[in-house]
Amino acid sequence: MSNIVYLFGAGASANCLPTVADMPARMEQMIKFLQDEKDKLSLNAEQESLFKTLLDDLKWLMQESKKHATIDTFARKVFITKGEYSDEYKRLKDALSVYFALEQAKNKFDDRYDTLWTTILDEEGNLPANIRFISWNYDIQMDLAALQYIQHGWLYDVKKKFLPTLEKLVPGNNISACKVLKLNGTAGVVVHKLNLPYYCFETYSESLNTKLYHILAEYFALRSKKDTSNILSYSWEKSENIEYDNALRSYSDTDVLVVIGYSFPFFNRKIDRIILQSMINGNLKKIYVQDKSNAENIKQRIYSVIGEDSFNKKSNVHIIPISDCDNFYIPYEL
Repeated sequence: MSNIVYLFGAGASANCLPTVADMPARMEQMIKFLQDEKDKLSLNAEQESLFKTLLDDLKWLMQESKKHATIDTFARKVFITKGEYSDEYKRLKDALSVYFALEQAKNKFDDRYDTLWTTILDEEGNLPANIRFISWNYDIQMDLAALQYIQHGWLYDVKKKFLPTLEKLVPGNNISACKVLKLNGTAGVVVHKLNLPYYCFETYSESLNTKLYHILAEYFALRSKKDTSNILSYSWEKSENIEYDNALRSYSDTDVLVVIGYSFPFFNRKIDRIILQSMINGNLKKIYVQDKSNAENIKQRIYSVIGEDSFNKKSNVHIIPISDCDNFYIPYEL
C-alpha cells in the first residue's frame, strides 16, 4: 500500500474562494453585502463602532490588494517594513482572517472536496491511514466538506476526530496523530488566552445571520482584546513550535505526492524545499501535478526548488502532469 500525500494550493479552492486576480472585486462585493446585512444584526453602540472598523479594515485590504501583485506580497512588505508585531501587520492578518471566514460562511464549499471524501473514505467513513494532507491554504474547505461525515456536525469535531491538524501557532498536537499540516495557518479560527482554538462559526447548517454574528463577535475580540489572536502564519514568520518544525521533515515515507492548485511561489521556497527534500531522500517515486494549463511550468519550479541534481540522483522519481481538473486527482497507487 503506497503512502499518498496531497499538497494543496489556492487553486484547490478556486471553485469557492477568489483567486488573486479576483480578490479585490470579491472584497468589494463582501463590503457591500455587510453594509446591506448590518441592520439585521442588532448591534449595540460598541459593536456598531467595531463594525465600522471592520468595514474600514476590509476597504483598506481591498485597496492594498489592488496595488500589489498578491495579498501575500503586501503582507511580506508590511512584515519587512513594519515588523511582525506591528499594529499594521496584525490588522492585515485579522482582516484577512475574517474576510475568508465571511466568504466561506456565505458560499458553499468547493464540491471537489466532497467528491474526494466520498472516493477515499472507507466503508466506516474513516480516512485511510496511508493518506495525509499538506495545505498552503488559509481556508477550511476540507473541514466544511468533511462535516457531512461527522455525526454531530461540529467543525471542532472535524479537527479532533476526522482531520487532526498541526499548525504553527496552535501548540499541543503531535506529528504521529496529525493528518493535515497547515503551513499558513487557518483563517476564521481565533485563539484565546488559554490557547484553545475556536472557529468563527461551528456548523455549516447555521443560518447565514447566525454565522455572521459569530464571525463578527470573534473579530470584535481580535480587535479589542490583547489576549486574543488569529492563527494565520506566513512562511517567513519564525516558528516556535517544535512539533511543527519536525513535521516539515516527516515525509520520508511518502511514495506518491499529488500537487493540486499550487505553483511553488518563491516566498515559500524554504519550506517547500524542506518538505520535498524529506520526500526525495526517502521513498518518493511519483509526483502528480494537477493543473489545467501550467503543469509543465510547475514541474520546472519543482526542479528549481529541490535542484535537478537531486532528481537525477534518484532517477526513479517521475513528475506526471494531470490536466483534468474537474475533480481532485485520485492516484491509482491508492
